[in-house]
Amino acid sequence: MSTGADGGAVLTALLPAASSVGAEIVFGDGSFTWSTVPALPKGITGKLTIRGSGATKITLSSAAPRFVDLNRTASGDSFQNVVIKDFTIDNNGLAQAATNAVVVGTMRDNNVSASGQQIDIKHFRVENINCINMPANTTNKAGVVYLVSYHSAGGLAQNVITDVVIRNVRSDGGNFGITVAASGPSTGINVYWDEITFENCYSTTGFVPTGAGASSNYQVGSVGFGGRFKMLNCYGSGSMDVGIEVDAADDAVIENCTFEDCWNAHYFFTNFQAPAHPNSQVIRIINSVGTLKTAQTFTNGKFCAVTVNNAIPMGQIQITGCTWWNASGTFAGQGEFLAAPTTVLKKFVARDITFVQDSIAYSAAGAISPCYFLFQQTSGTTNVVMHNIRYLVTGARTGGSPGAVTFKPLRFDNAATYDLDLDHGEWSMNFTNATNNGLAMSDLGEVATTNRGRIARQKYLSVGDDAGPRGFLIRGTATLTVSGKLLFEDNDWSIMPNASSNCLFIVTGTQNKDKVLARNNLYPTAIAPTTMTGVVTATGQQLLTDWDAIVSFQQGTGAGITAIDISTDGGTTYKNILTQAAAAMPAGPSLQVGPLRSLDYVKVTFTTTQPTINVIPYNP
Repeated sequence: MSTGADGGAVLTALLPAASSVGAEIVFGDGSFTWSTVPALPKGITGKLTIRGSGATKITLSSAAPRFVDLNRTASGDSFQNVVIKDFTIDNNGLAQAATNAVVVGTMRDNNVSASGQQIDIKHFRVENINCINMPANTTNKAGVVYLVSYHSAGGLAQNVITDVVIRNVRSDGGNFGITVAASGPSTGINVYWDEITFENCYSTTGFVPTGAGASSNYQVGSVGFGGRFKMLNCYGSGSMDVGIEVDAADDAVIENCTFEDCWNAHYFFTNFQAPAHPNSQVIRIINSVGTLKTAQTFTNGKFCAVTVNNAIPMGQIQITGCTWWNASGTFAGQGEFLAAPTTVLKKFVARDITFVQDSIAYSAAGAISPCYFLFQQTSGTTNVVMHNIRYLVTGARTGGSPGAVTFKPLRFDNAATYDLDLDHGEWSMNFTNATNNGLAMSDLGEVATTNRGRIARQKYLSVGDDAGPRGFLIRGTATLTVSGKLLFEDNDWSIMPNASSNCLFIVTGTQNKDKVLARNNLYPTAIAPTTMTGVVTATGQQLLTDWDAIVSFQQGTGAGITAIDISTDGGTTYKNILTQAAAAMPAGPSLQVGPLRSLDYVKVTFTTTQPTINVIPYNP
């Protein structure tokens, strides 16, 4: 094909008939002006390839603001076996007020129902495309690829979008990048999608958002259901909403991707309806990055968010080998990872994650409590696995009368049950002038919730200038239900400047103390022995120490003592360790028993005075 006045009209003339075997149409080197938008035929049985030379440029115009459309004529039309590749698409500076898919798709002048209604899209490739001269502003509605099947209502005959590959596609400017999805009401849309791949793509709006808007760098699914999705080596920035959104996927993998300066979540997942196999749903982010790098007040700006729509639960989210870096100088709201209220998330796995909140400068009047993992589910049980998580915070609270700043990086809130497996966390909290006693690794039960599980190898590397930091706050039974046990093991709180009792801080007296067990932790100072008093002969008394202990009955103390018994099954049965005629404890070495657990009982039968009972920490 040679250059001409209207390359679009020439391409239209060359396109094969609908339902034909197809064709290969090749553009040579050079620039081609577009005054007509060609429409791809349906039902190609062989293959339709439209390709440039690699040095082919298509220049759009106000009369033809898109490269190609889909020529939908009836419900059930199938656009299949199509390859579009090797072009530069010059948007020619068009500030498109109505949304258009610049390269290919079903979005024409903000209308998807005309060319996308009840269509199938199969075996579709868009490769090696560079979109240039797209204005970078909040009102330019241009996008790049928009392959969407539209249903006007739920319950229509099923359409499918399958085997779609978007590879090496780059766009600068516009408000959205690449979308492969269904459109229509939010419930009951019968569009199944599967085998969608985005690879080596680049999408930026070209500006830093100052507010929310209809925008995304990439989206898969929307109100459809799937299906497998794979995203490799992609980049996105400047979205007024999300970087990548995946909806109702059976299996999604996002690997080696980077998103920057997105107003809401950089990685966002939800289900508008159930995926094809909801019990096995898994979404994975691997070796990827999220960044807020500009001095912009992002009200949300989260690394990752999981929310619920239409009461559809989420399956499993896995995040591995990822980094979140907030260098904007502002707080990005609560929850760099957020499982939002009403979300039912079955399992969350995070491994080898680094959160960097860098050079914070907070001088506002309002009190804030930023955190990094915020779970707010109102029902269900979530298995939370978090291994090798690193937190780095630098900055200061400044100004005349700034609001209170407290850090509680881990929060498990609301009425859900959280089964916790937290292993190896490093906390470098170099924030100054925060609220005194304002730093805590987590406040369990700050909002009513149920927790259980194991928390191990959490270590403070620094605590800023907080003179009274906490390790884990453990609320009382009014807000925290401990289902089973909370085991704290091999944690290192040794650099904390305050008392060891703040490492595991039971907020309400001894409530929940019988459910907390500590083993082999490092404290600012050694845990001192305690003395057991007020022993009741009839029922005995629990240790309630948080840690295992040796119990020592001091020789020669007490009076009228006839027996000492120990129970290791909650007071159901007792084992006798001393029987004697009524007297003080025998002379000689003190009688020692243990190690006993926090929930074990000591019972002393006496008529006059209990003996002196020392409770000695054993590997606390």
